[in-house]
Amino acid sequence: GTENGLVRFNGKSFEAVEGVSAEVGAIFGAPDNSMYVGAKNTVYRIENNTVVSKQELDADVVEITSDDTGKIWLATVKTCFYLENGKFERMQRFDFEATSCMTAFGDRQVFAACDKALLMLHGKRPRWSTLMPHMCNAPRGIRTLASDSLGYVWAGTDNGVYLYDGKKEWIT
Repeated sequence: GTENGLVRFNGKSFEAVEGVSAEVGAIFGAPDNSMYVGAKNTVYRIENNTVVSKQELDADVVEITSDDTGKIWLATVKTCFYLENGKFERMQRFDFEATSCMTAFGDRQVFAACDKALLMLHGKRPRWSTLMPHMCNAPRGIRTLASDSLGYVWAGTDNGVYLYDGKKEWIT
């Protein structure tokens, strides 16, 4: 992804993928060999190097990921979405704007980050909870998130890497 759209390497050089000409913020390779590309406020589904669908959203796309069940999640700077029957459905707005990244694991275990806090989606009627910055060693300036099979959330920040134990403690 580039500032001018999506390109692919054909074995010799890079060539533009028709239909995606806006700045690309996220790329996700789906299990069915298709790709989802977030370019500005639009998400594109690409199959065999061809755009097969697109959907406009409420703000710029920052992350596309999946959980352990294969459910695909998408974050804009304002809202979380999940893929249902080929369309991204709005889950819930974030407590803070300017979301920078998101990770998912398990079944509906979703974390999102912004400069001020780490957010966690939970409950039978899922809603966001803020893991407050006053928590022990809570990082600021989270730039990227990842999760592992043990349920730990890894946060890459302006000040290094932090590990969240899924309960209440940050480990540096």
